[in-house]
Amino acid sequence: MKKNENHNSITKNVIKASVKGAIGNVPILGSFFNEYFSLIEENINQNKLQEWFDEIENKINKLEIDIDSLSTNNFFYYSLNKTTKIFMETEIKEKKQLLSNALCNCSRTIYLHTSRVLRIIDDDKKRIFLLFLEKYTTSQIFLLRYCLTYKKRDAFILFTKNSGCYTKKGENLNSIQIDIFNSIPEIDCDIGLLNFYTLQLYNDGFITKKIDWSNIKDLHYSDQLITDIGIEFLYFLNLCNEKEDDELSH
Repeated sequence: MKKNENHNSITKNVIKASVKGAIGNVPILGSFFNEYFSLIEENINQNKLQEWFDEIENKINKLEIDIDSLSTNNFFYYSLNKTTKIFMETEIKEKKQLLSNALCNCSRTIYLHTSRVLRIIDDDKKRIFLLFLEKYTTSQIFLLRYCLTYKKRDAFILFTKNSGCYTKKGENLNSIQIDIFNSIPEIDCDIGLLNFYTLQLYNDGFITKKIDWSNIKDLHYSDQLITDIGIEFLYFLNLCNEKEDDELSH
């Protein structure tokens, strides 16, 4: 029991030191985040910051990540401060979970081995993924996951048939649109927003084609909508695993 308590204490100390002081080791960003942390300390959001520390601590301990190695890992300092900044700006529960998943994956080596992707997700790519995690809404991220799974959903089989469900503007929806809106209610039956999110994913290289979800007759079973980098991004956020990717790719 004492051993576990001591491990928890070490974890918490490493996390707090990383945010408050040790980040000075990170070139360019160090002084900015030191100033940022000082502002947080004087802010009324101390409870929220403690919530984040506790979430990180629990996940790191559960995954049995080597704490000693983190204390000398400059990339972990960067990742911790990046995710802390995003965490302090969001109230979305799902976004908070994705942030803690991403941070834990920034603290260890990720080997991805599927029928389509065989590589290590290196620190440069993780750094890019953190930028997209900050940029995207949770709805966009779950839309990307939908693009991975759509072929296995019943709605795909029915997508050429008209539905009696209508948007607020009275537009007729196909079965895939209904399925997306049911899966991601935050989009609120807004076809324009859905297409905008999809276009961003395409422009950023996460999906393979532009899609107008109100006119998807050219969407075929043979289509693989998600790119390899899109799969890696989902894997980085713990929204996809190797077995699932293999099953959904066929």
